[in-house]
Amino acid sequence: MPGRPDQSSAEEALAGAERKGFRLAVIGRTGALVAFAFFYLTLYAFPNNVYVAGVLLLAAAIGLIPLRLARSRFERTARFALFALDAAAASAILAFAPLSSGGDVPQNLVFLSSRTEYFYVIVAASILALSPALVIWTGLCAVIGLASATAWIMLGMERIVSLGDLPSSPSRDDVFAVLLSPYFLGIPVRVIEGLVILLVTCIAALAVHRARNVVRANAAGEVERNRIQRADSDEAAPLFRDDCAPGFRDDLAPCLVGSAGDDCCQFIQARCQALRGRFRRRLSPLNSMRWALWTNLSSMASA
Repeated sequence: MPGRPDQSSAEEALAGAERKGFRLAVIGRTGALVAFAFFYLTLYAFPNNVYVAGVLLLAAAIGLIPLRLARSRFERTARFALFALDAAAASAILAFAPLSSGGDVPQNLVFLSSRTEYFYVIVAASILALSPALVIWTGLCAVIGLASATAWIMLGMERIVSLGDLPSSPSRDDVFAVLLSPYFLGIPVRVIEGLVILLVTCIAALAVHRARNVVRANAAGEVERNRIQRADSDEAAPLFRDDCAPGFRDDLAPCLVGSAGDDCCQFIQARCQALRGRFRRRLSPLNSMRWALWTNLSSMASA
């Protein structure tokens, strides 16, 4: 395509970077899930510990499947499906995983733990794939999962206590009665958590987008640098002979016949190679100026 000679090389570089980044994310995900499985195996009592560890190990095994689909038509679909599965798993942990194996603890108290931070880890892992669409997809899945888990917990509660139940000027006892209530849910806090996840997702997607522009600009600069070098060589080509003595004009270096001609060509060829090197060295400042100008223009366009 005219004006876009770097398109194919840039897209190939981006595809390779996406594939390597996704592989790194899957490896890190697998290691983290295996570590969590052994942690919960020792934390919970039997048989809950076995159930939780088994689910985590199964999720780790499922995450390895997209690696087998690399360079296939299902590669991108598998990536989106994997991160959607992770968001759904984090939501299920919020909604169903008990806080303690020793008694009937209200599930709404799960929001007092650090389980909601799993969504941030999932969004951060999606950044490694260098795909803005994948990052946005993961963030949306995380927000939908958080909202779904909150709604499910609300349906199982007899009544809901939130920050709106506080009086206009609450006393110490009023604050304790609301915040330490077993029916406390804090709906405004859940809304803010969803908005923060969306904000983090947008910032991460923008950072990935700019990183991809840098890769495209570097690929364009490399292609333009090669084109300038080829153009300079083509400009110098009419000055040289290709059959006998590259680097010497036809009317100045007529070849002799026989062995004498061969010796002549070898001598003149060595001399003219040196002349070609001098000619290219004289062109190198011009190449440097063109390369610097193109790099600056590419950086300005990608900014």
